[in-house]
Amino acid sequence: MTQNDGESTRPMAPRRMPTGVPGLDQVLQGGLLEGASCLVLGRPGTGKTTLGNQMAFHYAREGNALFVTVLAEAHDRMLMHLANFDFFRPELVGEQVHYFSIVHPLAEEGLDAALTELRRLVQTYRARLVVIDGTARFEDFATSRAAYRRFVYTMVAQLAEFGCTTLLLAQPNGDSDTVEGIGTLVDGILQLDDQSVGRHDVRLLRVQKLRGSAPVRGQHEFAITDAGIE
Repeated sequence: MTQNDGESTRPMAPRRMPTGVPGLDQVLQGGLLEGASCLVLGRPGTGKTTLGNQMAFHYAREGNALFVTVLAEAHDRMLMHLANFDFFRPELVGEQVHYFSIVHPLAEEGLDAALTELRRLVQTYRARLVVIDGTARFEDFATSRAAYRRFVYTMVAQLAEFGCTTLLLAQPNGDSDTVEGIGTLVDGILQLDDQSVGRHDVRLLRVQKLRGSAPVRGQHEFAITDAGIE
């Protein structure tokens, strides 16, 4: 609280950034907080990459978005699949939605070089949103679990200083638990799942954590259609 001419005023609440995903903003009570970090966790095929791209194209209406891969997947192949979705706008690729890989600096010089490259990209493109696909792979280049946690903490803290919202896409990494590893370091955790219920497969989303918010609890069914995730 601060006093102003005898009246108490509250600090301004952080701005919320709508995700552009039908129904998700209602679950998140308005969207993600600007400058926050959110871990999107799920097995392959649960929709992490689709969600990250859909949000990137939505955020590109107001500023630049970066989609950074820690995996060796070719971007042209990913863009070919994205072209089937209504949210995909090819004219924004390379203009307001930028795709980069940090595989080479990471493999050749390690975590510090990867972080330096991330900072450079955010500053160069004045990115409003950064989506990092394959976050759990950073642990493969860390000397210990503690070093991995320090790297993730430093990364999300430095990106937040630029006013950049960060979306970390990851799947459980073999014999390590990604939530236990870095879940305490991020502002939010979304879990995506694909379950068989009777004869039907059902996609489910659950908000495990969202600082500064009161999200709708429980599991929420979603679909991946021509429009994207809804």
